[in-house]
Amino acid sequence: MDISVNIDFIYEGIDYAEAIREVNAVGCRRVEVVFLQGKSFDVLKKLREECGIRYEVLMTDFIPWLDGTREDEFICAAEKRVEQAAALGCGKVIFFTDDDVEGMPHEEQLGRIENCAKRMLPFFERKGVTLLLEPINNKIDHKRCSIWDFEEAAAIVRRVGSPNFRLLFDIYHMQIMHGDVTRTMLDNMELIGHVHCAGNPGRHEIFYGELDYRYILASLEKAGYKGGVGIEYSPLLPPREGLERTMRLLNR
Repeated sequence: MDISVNIDFIYEGIDYAEAIREVNAVGCRRVEVVFLQGKSFDVLKKLREECGIRYEVLMTDFIPWLDGTREDEFICAAEKRVEQAAALGCGKVIFFTDDDVEGMPHEEQLGRIENCAKRMLPFFERKGVTLLLEPINNKIDHKRCSIWDFEEAAAIVRRVGSPNFRLLFDIYHMQIMHGDVTRTMLDNMELIGHVHCAGNPGRHEIFYGELDYRYILASLEKAGYKGGVGIEYSPLLPPREGLERTMRLLNR
């Protein structure tokens, strides 16, 4: 099971090149970059060669598209992001599903998310990149999000039926929304392409809070999960100290 580090969360406000070098020094060889604004694509490529790291996950642009007015623009930008991902050797891109559209029925919004995925997937499939659909919590962090229910997200992935369309199961978000996270993941492993981890409550380091990540991830590994696991939290400790403790907890 491969562990990756989301530098935009854990190293917020710190130069991204410095962050990547420190992640590498801690012994983690996989990095997630969700905010590409302000980052040089050429520098990211050079850091990959310099550090021997792999970019595990990128994200589509944060273009508000769900009301339909900018969907074409969003899809064009997503196609460019897939090209960038392929050039960086990155195999996954998170689907920004936008905020809830006031006055639009929830079922219609889910239908638009599904149709947008269908429009994007041909170029994801051509480049061998996986599009990740992530339900997130609307109780604490994202009260206006458009998709928060695991079963609704899973149903979309099943209906679309592409091997390049998978779920991002964020354990922190799904613990808040549903609980029973280990059983849910084990029952739906064929749909899950990536996992995110943070402590709950607070979204801090994974060794704080109610979640036993050593047990959760060992259960996934024992069941044959082959996808990636991303560490994505808002740190209470200095980033390097928190990551070193995380890696020791996970026996990495």
